Amino acid sequence: MASADRQMIGDATLAQRSAAAAASEGLIHDSVSAVDGGVRHVQDAGAVMKEIVAGVQRVGDIIGAQIQTG
Repeated sequence: MASADRQMIGDATLAQRSAAAAASEGLIHDSVSAVDGGVRHVQDAGAVMKEIVAGVQRVGDIIGAQIQTG
């Protein structure tokens, strides 16, 4: 095989690897974005749950006060 042919094959292989790496980088970026979005959803859900717990505690306090005052 001539040197020019080997160089052309090497260039094609490098181009394929470069394209595959770019595609992988895109997938990684998309995955990181999806995980970040999931983290935000979980944090928001946690904040809502804390509000619910606080509301339930307030209701419990009101009921307790009503029971004591009879």
